[in-house]
Amino acid sequence: MNPFTGRSLMPAEWAPHRATWIAWPHNTSDWPGKLQSIRWWYAEFVRHLATVEQVAIVFRSEPERRQAFSSLSKAGVSRDRLEAHIFPTNRSWLRDTGGTFVLHSADDTTEPALAMIDWHFNGWSKYADWS
Repeated sequence: MNPFTGRSLMPAEWAPHRATWIAWPHNTSDWPGKLQSIRWWYAEFVRHLATVEQVAIVFRSEPERRQAFSSLSKAGVSRDRLEAHIFPTNRSWLRDTGGTFVLHSADDTTEPALAMIDWHFNGWSKYADWS
């Protein structure tokens, strides 16, 4: 999808949606000395969120997913409310590093369809390890 052709609308954060997307925390430089505590906090966050909606979680690898699902299970998270997606990422801030879901249509007469814009994240132009 080319966001410069047609029309794109970014729904409000409170608009109905299928799931909330997060990435499992993994980058130790983002959480110096606190990664285990942060993972516990994420498990608690997911536990609460999963009581009201699906949670889509991005993991870097299958071993990372297994470790996280073990932690989530210990936190009492219902697995039927989780979706696992494995693809490369080096930050857990999907709001910054992930794509933005939009409703896109080719023109004023076409029904909008769900699409995603890739902003080509550059580490806020300050981190050497952003890629």
